[in-house]
Amino acid sequence: TPRSRKHFEELIECTRLNKRFAINNSRTEYYPLTFQNVSLLNFENLGLWYKKDLLKFYTPKNEDEVSHTVLNEFKKSENYFLGEVNRLTKIMEDRDHQYLDLLKLDIEGAEYDVIDSIIEDNLKIKILCIEFHEPTSNFVNRIFQIKTKKFINKLIKFGYCLVHYDDRHNFTFVKSSFK
Repeated sequence: TPRSRKHFEELIECTRLNKRFAINNSRTEYYPLTFQNVSLLNFENLGLWYKKDLLKFYTPKNEDEVSHTVLNEFKKSENYFLGEVNRLTKIMEDRDHQYLDLLKLDIEGAEYDVIDSIIEDNLKIKILCIEFHEPTSNFVNRIFQIKTKKFINKLIKFGYCLVHYDDRHNFTFVKSSFK
């Protein structure tokens, strides 16, 4: 998202100038990074999806929010930007990655399609951190709770162990071995 890119660029610049960079605008917490650490990072202007495409990323109505979504039922916004997306398999192939140690998915409802693609492609990912997003409508929320449980079971069947979850829909899965 535009704000994420700006945040990353500011982090790079602050560490280049040997300045501290606040975490979430905190007055007391700062990233414990040096320019040498940060220079190892790369910002990819690319979204994760189940296929290569150019999609609308809908803007949050609340300007304090950062996250955009390709599924407008979550934001119900008329504003968007166009962004390139691709399947994780292709992204990994392009970077010559055989496996990932960690993948964090906080992709505003798109996680379901991406999880299906990970399973279909039998990707080797040691740790998956997933925030499942559910609409706020009570009726729709109940449907998504059923969907979330279905996808948790899919991941368990695929060889993941659920090791942690919280009341904000954050789940951590660990795969003990790659088959």
